[in-house]
Amino acid sequence: MKQSESENNEKYSNPAKIAILGLGGAGVKICAELVKTALKFDIAVLDFDEKSLMSFSGGKIITPKNSFHGYSSGTGGDIIVGERLSSLCRQKISEFLNGHEILIAIAGMGGGSGSAAAPIVAREAKKCGIQTIFLVTLPFSFEGHKRRILAEKSIENLIIDADIVIPIANDILFSSMPADSPFAEAFLKADIEITKATEELSKIFTSENYISSTLPNLKNIVNRKKTTCIIGYGESKVESSDFSVRAVEQLFDSPLLGGLSEVRKSDAALIVISAGEKIGIGPIKRTFERVKIQLKDDAEIVCVLSKSPDEKSFKVTLIGIKYDETNLFQKTTQKKHLLEKKKTTYTQDELPLFTPKKGIFTNSSDNFYKNQDLDIPVFQRKGINIDPGQ
Repeated sequence: MKQSESENNEKYSNPAKIAILGLGGAGVKICAELVKTALKFDIAVLDFDEKSLMSFSGGKIITPKNSFHGYSSGTGGDIIVGERLSSLCRQKISEFLNGHEILIAIAGMGGGSGSAAAPIVAREAKKCGIQTIFLVTLPFSFEGHKRRILAEKSIENLIIDADIVIPIANDILFSSMPADSPFAEAFLKADIEITKATEELSKIFTSENYISSTLPNLKNIVNRKKTTCIIGYGESKVESSDFSVRAVEQLFDSPLLGGLSEVRKSDAALIVISAGEKIGIGPIKRTFERVKIQLKDDAEIVCVLSKSPDEKSFKVTLIGIKYDETNLFQKTTQKKHLLEKKKTTYTQDELPLFTPKKGIFTNSSDNFYKNQDLDIPVFQRKGINIDPGQ
């Protein structure tokens, strides 16, 4: 018997396994778009700004118990306040995560809410045995050095407990959009790109995949201590004869991809194609090849072909990853030093079996020079054994 479209959607949504959590103002905006998508997930947001939370409906809202403790308008960029308020939400976070296998969290780093909440959420998820993927945005350079440093430190704390962290630089918008682009349009496009990428990323774990990947596969290419990522999404209707070409063209025009010059800098990449089961193997093969040819020859690539219940659309998503080679060198050097240190053999001198005594100077004040008590005879200080003779 043929399945209805609603049954088919339910088959691939798998809401019991994946949870999506938006942290801070940026996370709330993305989740507000995600609740409108066809695929249904368990979605929640955590924020301390009542005005921001008013834009979200259709999911769970996590806030400190009873009240915002005087911070209903947000943390004001104070990460200490954010950490305190986030800690008060630990129980609600655990309750939301209960029963899920994977958490996809979205946050903007550099402020007081997302930066503070992300590491705490990662720790709670780890306690619950849930694997985590964090999509986080880095502040614009014009927002100041302080926010950038705060964002980077927060990501360092996040990496400790998170399985995968995908940091996306907001500055990439400047390299991909004309200078006269309306700022509202630029930010809206960026939000849409992250929303679509989150949706396609989730399909790796919820849909039937013909070319599959697992979270350890992704972790293997993203688990460096410090990375920067670009993200793009392209979609085309299959009615047109060149639908795969159009999808790739739209992909490379994505505002958070930064253009082909940025794509070519990627050291690793995740390519996800989502298509109906009637799509020919030819367009799929050509799509993978068109994306792959823009990457480095030695780039690590993870490919995923996901079956979509929507037979009319052809979608391609790219996450490009650039490693911080300086950081990798320092990490390798530190590891090498530790290994060499382990190889060092130590010998212990024979312990003297006598107690050094100060003799007649016992009751006098201490007389130290270069950490040696000068009132103790030299032969005793240096452990010299004197043969008393027969």
